[in-house]
Amino acid sequence: MYNYIGGFEKWSELNDDCKRHVIGYLNYWTRCNLSLCSKKDNELVKNAVLFASKENGIRWKQDLGFEKQSIETLELRYDRIELCTTSGFSRSWQFFAKREKCRIVSKSCLENVYSCSNVRTIPRENVEKEFWNIVKSVLSKGKDELRELVVHAKWNPKNDIPGNLSAIKELNLEYKSEEECRFWLNRLDPKCALNTFTMVCDNSHYHPVTFEHILHPAVLNAKCVQIDAWVHISDEQFLQLNATKIRMSCLSISSDAFLEFLKRWVYGEMDSDFSHLVVYTNEKNNKREIQNKISQRFRSRRYDYLNYLHPEVQFIHCFHRFRPEGIYCEVEKRDDPLCIVSVLITNRHLVIMRTGFARSGRLGIEYKYPML
Repeated sequence: MYNYIGGFEKWSELNDDCKRHVIGYLNYWTRCNLSLCSKKDNELVKNAVLFASKENGIRWKQDLGFEKQSIETLELRYDRIELCTTSGFSRSWQFFAKREKCRIVSKSCLENVYSCSNVRTIPRENVEKEFWNIVKSVLSKGKDELRELVVHAKWNPKNDIPGNLSAIKELNLEYKSEEECRFWLNRLDPKCALNTFTMVCDNSHYHPVTFEHILHPAVLNAKCVQIDAWVHISDEQFLQLNATKIRMSCLSISSDAFLEFLKRWVYGEMDSDFSHLVVYTNEKNNKREIQNKISQRFRSRRYDYLNYLHPEVQFIHCFHRFRPEGIYCEVEKRDDPLCIVSVLITNRHLVIMRTGFARSGRLGIEYKYPML
């Protein structure tokens, strides 16, 4: 600074560029103290962009090439928008509404490399419009690269949001209405199956979500389907699911549909990567009837589930996260007796899990409880 401007006596004599340069040499606590001196200093400190340098410590940096980075994850929460890029850069907008005003705090950071934040205020009646303007701007840039989308937003989306999100592989929705659900599903590519589809809804079995509302090829062919909401689904719709991991709550599933699903695994008609099916039902299941049909149609062995009478006690203990009054049996694959699924039927659960595998280099079965 001395070489360029001949030094200075008063901080107020420096222009903003020089002040930013000096701030770049300050440590964290000195910056905090400076930010308390005046509103102008507070703005300069908050808007100073930081990055780490082994040679020069902390410095101010103007350009990190954010515009060239690909957006990978976007989360739309009730009062927050957050995105992450493929390089780990994150940016967020937090909305704080109070009385007639709303403060929007935007932050950008790359861990141990970069940090920046600023605040602006808008009228409260413009909050919803501003929220979706930011979303529209982000999606306009990242719609072709976005891989994960989380939608738990407070307001209904606007129709001018980009219409094609073909690269989405992970979709997490909070169900509020049929219109909003279809709005986001219709922006998926029906030819590209999702890796994971998650839907949550704080509803009761008296007001179930109709599965028709989420009936989309990208969902039916998803690898993992998790529906944490009460759903009204027909047997035909249930059997259209091709996921290897399914967890859902539904009013009822007929024993015929459940046995058909099991039959497809026994006869090798489903994906060999199948992991688990966990269905929570509202109506009481007929445990004896289902177990009798399994023993008649498939090669199966029943174990005393309640008293842990199984070769692998620690393994069978894992199933006690479900109701303890269940009937437990193991079913062999038609062409491979060492390939086993565990079937658990309780009053409110229908469970099929891929658990038995041939031991590597040894005889017998190795049991593994899948990650739910």
